[in-house]
Amino acid sequence: MFDTYDADLVAKLKSIRFEINLNNKDLIFFLSELEFYYETENILFTHAGYNTTLSHWTETTEQQFIWIRKHYKSRPKTHHVNVFGHTPAFSIREEIGEGYSYSPLFIEHVKGAYLAIDGAVAYGGQLNAVVLDDKGKLLNTYIAK
Repeated sequence: MFDTYDADLVAKLKSIRFEINLNNKDLIFFLSELEFYYETENILFTHAGYNTTLSHWTETTEQQFIWIRKHYKSRPKTHHVNVFGHTPAFSIREEIGEGYSYSPLFIEHVKGAYLAIDGAVAYGGQLNAVVLDDKGKLLNTYIAK
């Protein structure tokens, strides 16, 4: 990613990391104790998705819950709507031929569905929020740029 080693930049990043850890201990502890997914009767919230090649989604490893890509290309292994981020919605849209947009993308299958909500805010995109009913139906979206 970087062509040269910048000692000043590395020192600054280490300093920022130290300050974040020092000033946010309770929040960091809280986050470190969370599960890698949150499940309701009809909705499965994950960071990146789950491994659709396994016999059951709960066999997904912690590493996969954080880093997996392109799981939405496979038929879901659950009846849940999987709400996920990590892969920007615009890149999924381009891949499946639906143009270019940062907005949330609903991918429906016969059994289960995927809802991609990553708006690529870290790269100049937008922050997406969604409202779902208890069945996982998308009721509303909110966007912050």
